Amino acid sequence: MAKIFLIDASLVAPDAPFVAQPVGLLSIASVLRNAGHQLAVHDCKLGTRSLPRRLREFRPDFVGIRGLTLYRDFLEDIARLSRGLCPDAVVVIGGPHPTTQAKQALLQTDADLAVLGEGEETFREVIEVMSAGETLEAVKGVAWLEDGELVITEPRPPIEDLDSLPMPAYDLVPMEEYFRMSHASTAPSGRSLTMVTTRGCPYGCSFCHNIFGQRFRARSPGALVEELLYLKDRYQFEEVEFHDDCFNLLRDRTLDFSRRMQEKGSPLLIAFPNGLRGDLLDREVLTELRRAGTHHLGVAPETASERLQRMLGKNMKLDRLLAAAEISVELGIFTQGFFMLGFPGETEEELKATVDMACNTSLHIASFHVVNPVPGTRLWQQASESGRVDADPKLRGYSQVNVNLTAVSDERFRAIWKGAYRRFYMNPRRLASIFRDVPAKSLLFRNGLFTLKRLI
Repeated sequence: MAKIFLIDASLVAPDAPFVAQPVGLLSIASVLRNAGHQLAVHDCKLGTRSLPRRLREFRPDFVGIRGLTLYRDFLEDIARLSRGLCPDAVVVIGGPHPTTQAKQALLQTDADLAVLGEGEETFREVIEVMSAGETLEAVKGVAWLEDGELVITEPRPPIEDLDSLPMPAYDLVPMEEYFRMSHASTAPSGRSLTMVTTRGCPYGCSFCHNIFGQRFRARSPGALVEELLYLKDRYQFEEVEFHDDCFNLLRDRTLDFSRRMQEKGSPLLIAFPNGLRGDLLDREVLTELRRAGTHHLGVAPETASERLQRMLGKNMKLDRLLAAAEISVELGIFTQGFFMLGFPGETEEELKATVDMACNTSLHIASFHVVNPVPGTRLWQQASESGRVDADPKLRGYSQVNVNLTAVSDERFRAIWKGAYRRFYMNPRRLASIFRDVPAKSLLFRNGLFTLKRLI
């Protein structure tokens, strides 16, 4: 039996101060615990003050750290802290940043190895092999450095049957603390549980790491509903937030899940702060989701430009998405739109067309994210070819202008971006619909502060 300490090296973003349970890490923890190992989990979004003490007291054999590119400097800090406090432990990094930038991440963190892609089976096998004193060459899906050069083993096939995975180990994190924190959804009480029910996305958007690949895999509706009911009884939460990449890719599955929830009396509020493909929604699907308990969802048109839709690889059918957004609002679902401004070569006409599209909808709220290309994505490659991004950029979120890749001046781009918020929200009819449909009136204050920052 090994002692394993798992750390989510993420921070609470100032422009999106939402905290959700680290479901991916908890899934890995559950698999490792079922294999007979002793586990501890620390989520840095809840703070880091107790982390040194917990590491010293637990004395792990392995430290596994999940890292995002946005917080890669913080990943380095946590890895070096773990190395200093647990010099005999094997330090393993994983998550989007190590998966897409393995050599840089290993050099930066001085970790022993990186787990690439899905971590459950890979990390379990790493522990078994290293505990037995064997080498890692036969383990699929790992990387390490030898004399400064990257060694990568054969890729590990994706987990096909997600129902075969044990339930994420929610009991290893302080659930009541999450219920007191701000979250992305709209549960009036704040008692919201995060769940991911699918992996893989076939669309391949250029701004996405997509570490789960393009093969779509999904939990079965029956197993999903039973797990939800069990967890609700155990943790007494009010709402489930689905953080899938594309929950509704399979229409029949979405309908089956919705109707099973209705058969159980629609016992939970349901939120999709992201994870729905907007042009796959229609009146029947939205009506069934609403009857199942859905009270909040987001759709992501990104851009009104067909040229940019093709460049991104998203190829959203905008007419279908916009129709679905109107139906969602009509059904009383609090509906949010996500838009992106600042793509490479984007013209003033394309920028304005996206703002026009947003403002001509009945969406309750809209976010106009500034394009910030992340290393390891195709969008980053496109931006790099323009010569307008640094080789080692400082990433600071998506609600400030870090780099202007468009065909307009910096001043004009900022004016269009800030003007989008003014135009969208300074609409009396929209403000009335927000007040009418928002599930939790406290959100008026939170979203009001966020919008005010954008206007200023």
